[in-house]
Amino acid sequence: MVPLKRLYLLCGFDDPGVERQASELQKSYQAGSVRIIGRTYPVKAQKRAAYLRGLVHAANNVIFGEGSATNFCRKLDQPCALEASKGKRSRATCEHAKTNVSACARSRPQIVVLICSDQMFDEAFDHLGRGVLFLRLASPQLPATKDLKAAIDDFEPIVEGVMAAVTQRVKSLYAPLAPDRNFQRVGGHAIAKAVQADPARFAEILSDYHVALYRSDFANPKKPGITGAYMLDADTGFQQDHFHKTVQTIGLESRKDGFHLLNAYHVYGVKSDPGFHFDVMNVNGRAIGHILQDVVSGKSSVRGDLHLNATPCDRLV
Repeated sequence: MVPLKRLYLLCGFDDPGVERQASELQKSYQAGSVRIIGRTYPVKAQKRAAYLRGLVHAANNVIFGEGSATNFCRKLDQPCALEASKGKRSRATCEHAKTNVSACARSRPQIVVLICSDQMFDEAFDHLGRGVLFLRLASPQLPATKDLKAAIDDFEPIVEGVMAAVTQRVKSLYAPLAPDRNFQRVGGHAIAKAVQADPARFAEILSDYHVALYRSDFANPKKPGITGAYMLDADTGFQQDHFHKTVQTIGLESRKDGFHLLNAYHVYGVKSDPGFHFDVMNVNGRAIGHILQDVVSGKSSVRGDLHLNATPCDRLV
């Protein structure tokens, strides 16, 4: 099985031949290394509300397998071996019983790129602005296959740059993981908007936000020895921490939601591990004073909370 390198989603194009064109374009790549999913944007307005969610569900079925699978059978750096090898480097194959309920790591794309018509951008960005990398096309009509292939090829250096910036960043740079709804929107820190507006400057944008928002002397009021945080405002810090119960953020609710499942495992399209959260607190140990919201359950914090845990994919745990 060839590892999946790219997953391209064709989003918001009126052309009724979108699915056919996706299949034709698929033939231009090594079998198994690239997947292209396209759905024609509905003519009838009443069908448009479910359009994007349906496209994302189709993407999740490619990544995670169909059914209830939400976790991977191997670690991110340990691709699944579908055929047993012998000798000193022998490795066990995936157990069929296990892969039926758990997605195969080889099906994980290195990056998910949403090739998006401008008419769908605002809606798609609202749900996936921090989860996928956008390649925007102005026309509501999909270009000819050869022109679409050229646009994808021209975008590839940017894709490589984003992947490198996410995976090779220094340990203290957590700007890519800043929650969308519970940090960027609450604090007015438009990291995702800046990235999607000019992804060629991805590394520079993250560096600028790190300089602007990271306060290295921020001390945890209960554990003064733990320092450093991204500042929502002058008093409120988001301090990075490891996550110990991934099952709390990734489960059947996420599978049904679709958007959250994709966002949980990808950072600007780059595959990531959801085992991480931020400790949210006031610098002086007082009430946080902000209301955060869980993107899946809808539950909200209260202004008097002294401490909150918020994941990059906007769960409160």
